[in-house]
Amino acid sequence: GSAFELEVLGGYFFTDGLMGGLAISYESEGQKTEYSSANGGGTDEDIQSTMMIAPTLRYYIGESGVWAQVQYGFGNTKYEDKSGSNTFTTEGKLSNIAIGAGYAIYLGDVVSLNPEIKYNMVTQTIVDGDYDLNTGTEVDAVSKLGGISFALGIAIHLEN
Repeated sequence: GSAFELEVLGGYFFTDGLMGGLAISYESEGQKTEYSSANGGGTDEDIQSTMMIAPTLRYYIGESGVWAQVQYGFGNTKYEDKSGSNTFTTEGKLSNIAIGAGYAIYLGDVVSLNPEIKYNMVTQTIVDGDYDLNTGTEVDAVSKLGGISFALGIAIHLEN
């Protein structure tokens, strides 16, 4: 399998320590399986991609380098299952509230290394992704999950 994730955050300091910004993230995961002739042959490929935009508020605590952050992200997810010549595609909407903290370790005047920990609350909605046995109709499938993530970023601090 393969996985790729990239997040870019740009921001502007409104006052000392308070930054408002916008994060854009893209994530893609894929897995390809090739079956031997004893198992019927052929290939199966699963690919899931996610694109999110997240307005962000970050507050730096004094000159300590420690910061706290809150983000609200929204975007789309797409899942493709390619089996032989057939492709099954599912699309959905995502939202995420993330609360985190980090530390800016300055490597020079403008570049910092930023370890971060954050708690994410993600809601995913797949339109007509489930079946209601009581009514016999398709309904939206909504899944919610939460978890802690760790990240390491590099920041470039520009001044006017």
